[in-house]
Amino acid sequence: MLKNIIIYSSIIIIITGGIWAGYTLPQIFHDFKDAQSNLGAEQSRVLALENSLASTQNNLKETVSDLTGKTAKLDESQDALIRAENDLTATQARLEISQYQLSQVQDQLATVQEQLTIALNDSTTVKDESHPPRPFISVQEAQEWLDNHQLPVVLIADQNGIINISQTQLDSRYDCDDYARDYQQLALNSGYIISLCPVENGEVWGIKVSLLPEAHIACWVEIDNIYYYIESVPNLYNSYQLTRIISAD
Repeated sequence: MLKNIIIYSSIIIIITGGIWAGYTLPQIFHDFKDAQSNLGAEQSRVLALENSLASTQNNLKETVSDLTGKTAKLDESQDALIRAENDLTATQARLEISQYQLSQVQDQLATVQEQLTIALNDSTTVKDESHPPRPFISVQEAQEWLDNHQLPVVLIADQNGIINISQTQLDSRYDCDDYARDYQQLALNSGYIISLCPVENGEVWGIKVSLLPEAHIACWVEIDNIYYYIESVPNLYNSYQLTRIISAD
């Protein structure tokens, strides 16, 4: 409505002004058409500017949205970086603890090896040609010797350098057969004969001697034609106690 009023007002002004200026009516209409054409061109430019402004506003909105998304991703990346740095710090702390524990374990292992060497070299009877090794003459003699001659626990660290003191496990680097052979040598140094004894499913000749379900090696001795089982691994079921197995007759 306002646009039509402006147009009609412009027409009246042009006609009136033309008459006052002495223009003929054809000239006035010619000028009016030129003015109308110029007005249409201006309206087109205004419309183009409005469209350009709208497009620019849309682009600005998209830019702001994209910037917001990138800012959020940057915040996430910074959070991830902080978490990674914290994890690295924690890992370094655990590594330092593991290295310290490994150092402690190595010291303990050196001490145990020294104790084991002393135990193997310790004997109550000097071994020489005039006193060859002999069997135990009685259960009492054997048990007294067992009570006073036991191997130390050999602690083996796991792959992380940690030893579980409360649940020491046999390790393939020093396991039951190593204990059995060392105990046999310890008895030999004392002048006594002890033999190795295989264990299957925790039994020897049908007698339950061990709680270990897997194949196992320990020792046994013959006393008065009777074989007695000896668990040579420390801290196991009936370690260093005589268990009657079977008569040799």
